[in-house]
Amino acid sequence: MKRIPEWVGRWLLAAIFLVATGPTCVLGSVVERRVLGVRYVGVGAISSRELDDAVSVAPGDPWREDMIPTTRKVVAEYYARRGFFQAKVEVHSVPAQNNNLALVVRVDEGPPCVIKSLWIDDPPGFKSKHVMQHFKDKMTDILKTRVGDRYDEQTLADRLREVREWLIDEDYILANTDKVRLSFNDAHTEVGVVAAIDYGDRVTFGFQGNTVLTQAELTDLIAQIRATGLGKDYVGVIERRFADEYHSKAYNNVRIESRFSELPLSKHVTFVFTEGARTELEEVRWEGLGEKNAAQAREVFENGSSRLVQRGFLVEKDVDKAVLLVLEDLKSRGYLSSKLISKSVQAVKAPRNQQRARVVVQIAEGEQTTVGKVELNGFTYFGEEKIRSTLSTSDEKPFNPFALEEGLQRLRALYIYEGFLEFRILTPEDQIVSFAENTRSARIHLRVYEGPRVKIGQIRIEGLQKTREYVVARELLVHEDDWWLGGELQQTETNIRKLGLFSEVKLVPVPSLKGPGHRDLVVNLKEAEPGSLEAGPGFRSDLGIRAFSRLSYNNIFGKNWIGSLGAEANRRVNNDYRFVEYQFDTTFVEPRFFGTHNLYTIGLSTKKQRFPPDFNAVSTTFITGFERKLIPQITTKLLYKLERIRQFDVFFQNSFSAIDNRSMLIGSINPSIALDTRDNPFTTANGWLSNVALEYAQPGLSGQNVADSNAPSYQKWTGSIHRYTSVFKDVVWSNVVSGGFARSNVSGREIPLIKLFRLGGYSTIRGFPEDAINVDTIKIAGTLTFFNLRTQIDLPLVGDLKFAPFVDAGNLYIDQLRNNPFFRAGAGVGLHYMTPVGPINLDWGHKLNPIGGEAPNQIHFSVGLI
Repeated sequence: MKRIPEWVGRWLLAAIFLVATGPTCVLGSVVERRVLGVRYVGVGAISSRELDDAVSVAPGDPWREDMIPTTRKVVAEYYARRGFFQAKVEVHSVPAQNNNLALVVRVDEGPPCVIKSLWIDDPPGFKSKHVMQHFKDKMTDILKTRVGDRYDEQTLADRLREVREWLIDEDYILANTDKVRLSFNDAHTEVGVVAAIDYGDRVTFGFQGNTVLTQAELTDLIAQIRATGLGKDYVGVIERRFADEYHSKAYNNVRIESRFSELPLSKHVTFVFTEGARTELEEVRWEGLGEKNAAQAREVFENGSSRLVQRGFLVEKDVDKAVLLVLEDLKSRGYLSSKLISKSVQAVKAPRNQQRARVVVQIAEGEQTTVGKVELNGFTYFGEEKIRSTLSTSDEKPFNPFALEEGLQRLRALYIYEGFLEFRILTPEDQIVSFAENTRSARIHLRVYEGPRVKIGQIRIEGLQKTREYVVARELLVHEDDWWLGGELQQTETNIRKLGLFSEVKLVPVPSLKGPGHRDLVVNLKEAEPGSLEAGPGFRSDLGIRAFSRLSYNNIFGKNWIGSLGAEANRRVNNDYRFVEYQFDTTFVEPRFFGTHNLYTIGLSTKKQRFPPDFNAVSTTFITGFERKLIPQITTKLLYKLERIRQFDVFFQNSFSAIDNRSMLIGSINPSIALDTRDNPFTTANGWLSNVALEYAQPGLSGQNVADSNAPSYQKWTGSIHRYTSVFKDVVWSNVVSGGFARSNVSGREIPLIKLFRLGGYSTIRGFPEDAINVDTIKIAGTLTFFNLRTQIDLPLVGDLKFAPFVDAGNLYIDQLRNNPFFRAGAGVGLHYMTPVGPINLDWGHKLNPIGGEAPNQIHFSVGLI
């Protein structure tokens, strides 16, 4: 046999060594090995997602030799904290694509450690054992831990914190629940738990002499302090917090005295306030600035100060913040060495029982720095003009360091947006800007590494449990081998979030088999609970006591089909009451009808309602149709509606109306279009909300003959334009113009009573009862028109409480645009308060042109979202 040359054997050994270890060397270059993922085997009580949060290894991390022992230690310690002291953990690596590795964590959880006994130390000061036991039972309920449960250090600590929060609410403001005594058996399969709670004194608080801050506001401040924890100096901490709150309202001379009354194991603290007068701010004087900069400082200070300072009151913290804004403005205009020399508050002589002061601010503005030479190296994809505009730098213009920092962030985002995932700035941060000796010229040096423009390799969707993959896949705007473009990926993430199926959505790039010019796209999802049950009470002055409930499920069969069941009821509490009114409805929605962007809906509802003072009705409605967003701000709908309506107990001026006491079947086509540019649909400050809708009813749409005189045939147009304008901070001006036009499609055939326009009430013309402006007693066989104008200004009072003066006007017009008066109008004021369970609205409206014996005023009150 021919002998192999010695040099061949050496090369073979070297090749085997390189394959078996570390980074591989190819023509002198080092290829870094990476971890492509972590896989868990044998997990049960602890989920893989929980372990991912504990293990600090992410896909794409560089491989390190210490990863295996470190991961083994971290996982074992995590299992011990979660009550698995006998868990056995093995970790090893397996080869993956492109000479990379994956970690495999194999777990044998073993028996859990269970709680054998649980004891909570007794609270002091209870004379009745029964009352004390009831108190401890409440703590046990909050602890949510029972004998026989698995011991879990993390869960126990979280629940003891909840117990502490409850104890603080019960006036044990110094309670400490951190001390826990544990006694394990030898095998660590059983543990006795003793919650050694240090209760401290039970402390209550009272207030005297306060008029600026209410007792509720002071109590709320104490609650906020409690939430952050209190020490032995809790009285001093509370006093300082009260003083800060008074100072924030310009009561700078407030004095607070604490008085104590002590009993065994309890204490009562009374805070006595001497509030004094508000401090008026006579002027802010600027020294050390040139004329132009002083004028600019006054403008920046005025625009950046709080509302109280703008109104002429001294709030020192707000003044300090506004002065900092002035300094930032100076630096942004090239005065880099500008600094605050001093700020003093000087008392000004004032009449008795008044406080006045002036603020003198002295600033050294220094020399102005301009942009000098700009050096850009390493840029090839974008031209110099694009880079300069992104950085916001122009030669010989004032140098703005804040704009440059923002420009660098925009530059990074610009490259990532275009798929340059490895883009980085090579120039050290402290060397990007250099100054001439006199600091009047700033030179900018920027060297970058653009890296390769990355394409998308494979697309993987992970984390789905109930949802079918195609539901997510059809929302993707990117495909394999597309450029990794930030805009399309951001919109893809938005589309997936809008499904409402996931509590967590992440789009993660990971190394790809296709090479360094590609990244695989991993869509990492965490499913949310698809079902919800809502219920709540409410009240409205016209409808009385109200209640609602709704059960919905938004992922039927994992296809994102949405089903809901709802119910509402109200019981009037005024003379209009005849029966309990109700509505039941069920709806099915397919958001992507046959894969298109058309939303399909089908539903059935039934309701019984009053139309005071003239009639009542029971109606059952079937509805089906489509909805489509043309662009994010514009939505169109096309619906078919079939209604069975029974009007009953129709009385006009105490006379029974036989012709209106009837049943009818109405089929209609209902197209509509809406424009919505509001900044926030719940707390709108700016934007438009407009819509136009048509209800076109024909006998043929309900299977009736047009010659049947009892078959309704009409068209009903409605439209509105709602404009929200932010006048000042937190001041919103709202204007509404709405109108409608209805006409009979068959000459001489009247429009059904239930389909006529009505005005009056909270949503149309305040100052009038609900639907008080109507034409119920008139047969409408021609046309009926309405106009409604509304204007309102929301002014902030305290917190979320708004004061809202308003003027509403409108009227109904039969056949011609004539009426006397042409408009019915109401004006008044309202108080609107937003709470966690819904708004509280109180509006008082006054009729500007009452007719006959109409009551001049009307109160509109409502509580809740319905």
